[in-house]
Amino acid sequence: MSTLIVDQAEVDALVAYARDPAHWYRPGPGATVPGDGSEHTLRMGQHRVVFTYTVATMTAGSLKEGTVFRHLSISVPQIPNFPDLYPSPDAVTEIAHAFGFTGALKDWLLSPVPFFPVIAVGQVVPEASAVSDVP
Repeated sequence: MSTLIVDQAEVDALVAYARDPAHWYRPGPGATVPGDGSEHTLRMGQHRVVFTYTVATMTAGSLKEGTVFRHLSISVPQIPNFPDLYPSPDAVTEIAHAFGFTGALKDWLLSPVPFFPVIAVGQVVPEASAVSDVP
């Protein structure tokens, strides 16, 4: 079992940074993957967290192009003897709530990330999604 330590002040600082439209992640050619830099990442005990406000670049299912959503990826890297350890559902739920997600894990789950032991969740941000001119 991995250790979960939530420092709400650190979480709030990351959310404030990511909430700024200048720091929204816009996937596409030339975009820097948020997990590759420290601006969108946080260590929470043994958990590694990557958090962004992401702008959908295409329509997929009920998610329309231009929609802004919270995106959170959680992994438990480099634990000796457990190279493919996933974070527990309880840890994911607690971390997601700290980042402002509402509801339950089943409502947020995204497709599995191939080849990486990570759980990714997303939730549309209604107040940001109403912005018609996404910067």
